[in-house]
Amino acid sequence: MKKLNSTIEYFRILIKRLMLAASVFTVLLVFSCKKENKEIVEEKNESVIEETNQKELPKIIPLLGKAKEVTDKWAEFIDFDSELRRLYEKDIDLVTLLTELERREVDLEVSKFPEKLDNPAVKSRLLVLRTYLGRAKAAVLENDPVLMRKEKEDIIKAYNALRVQMEEVFKKNIAEEFLEKDSI
Repeated sequence: MKKLNSTIEYFRILIKRLMLAASVFTVLLVFSCKKENKEIVEEKNESVIEETNQKELPKIIPLLGKAKEVTDKWAEFIDFDSELRRLYEKDIDLVTLLTELERREVDLEVSKFPEKLDNPAVKSRLLVLRTYLGRAKAAVLENDPVLMRKEKEDIIKAYNALRVQMEEVFKKNIAEEFLEKDSI
């Protein structure tokens, strides 16, 4: 009977040690898996950032004909355009650039618009552009490269919409002039 009790005691101790070893192994496994998942997420985020940085920003639509002639004489528009084109530069201080763009946009808004461009359609596109500049400035403070990239794209798209609207104004005027000449 003593031998049986000592054997039972031996197995109890053995089972306790095995349970302790299994618990330690489980804890190590759980913590190492969490670390791996964190590393996988970090690697995935880095690859998304690299992918968005490699993707080109949209091109600025060129102005043609009469729209180009008129805007080439509009100093505030030229200043804003040259400042906005700096969005394509690498390693720029985005906060400073956006602050300067906001200042140039205000200068443009309060400037004397060329007669043909002094209309609500063009001014509303300018207002949309100002909104995107403000959003981009807020995104810079978030320090999220993917969000900053999207905001840059949105600014350029809004600027392109402004330029398209300027072109439309002159297309309408050309059509009106043609109809007026035809009716005389």
